[in-house]
Amino acid sequence: GQDVQIGVSSFSDFPTSPFGSSYDYPFRLNQALTDQPELVVNALNELNILRGGDGPESQLEAVYQTADPASGWREGSLPVMFLATDARFHDGDTEASYPGAGFSETLDRLADNDITVFGLQSGGTINDVITLTNATGGEAFSLSRDSAEVVESALAAIEVASSDLSVKMEPSGDFYGIVDSITPLGDNISEDGTSITGVNPGDTISFDVTFKRSFLEIFGDEAHTITLRLLINANDVAIIQEIPVVINFD
Repeated sequence: GQDVQIGVSSFSDFPTSPFGSSYDYPFRLNQALTDQPELVVNALNELNILRGGDGPESQLEAVYQTADPASGWREGSLPVMFLATDARFHDGDTEASYPGAGFSETLDRLADNDITVFGLQSGGTINDVITLTNATGGEAFSLSRDSAEVVESALAAIEVASSDLSVKMEPSGDFYGIVDSITPLGDNISEDGTSITGVNPGDTISFDVTFKRSFLEIFGDEAHTITLRLLINANDVAIIQEIPVVINFD
């Protein structure tokens, strides 16, 4: 990641009996996504440990709300969410009286925004965490009670998120329709012929770009310069490189 932003949100549960007490809350955006690490550190330092009123907590409501654009998600980024918890989930799909989100709408919103969730399970295996992470293409990591492994788990998760990518090249700003075709080269080509699959950091990949000559008729004998960009897109969501193209003719 060359342009990374980080945000922080937190949860305990709804402040109504039997789910939580008056000081609990189902979701709070403590810090929208930012490139200023000191703001993230301040948000983490201001967190308090709350208990809720029962065993399960409002993880799904918090994930659902965090996936909203208001958290600051950027178009062209690779969106990753870490859910740290030591409890099972309340699920609005199966609990008629619960006022929060359930698995179905939470997974729909995550899918709509191409967000991968990684779980940080403190103190043991939490089946709800595994269900959520598996459904989004993420992974669940186990932490001890003091969460000593949180950094190494986060690094491992980022490695997973940035590996085995499907990469394509797309034109941007090609207002004159100069690009005729873009063909991925190599062995690992997707079934529709548009992408190179199984791409990992450090791999070298190639595309064949063919330009049209017909656009020259638009300008006749007039000298002209045309600029556009070729975007390298990973998993149909993240722009990992931009290649400027300048065409001069007279």
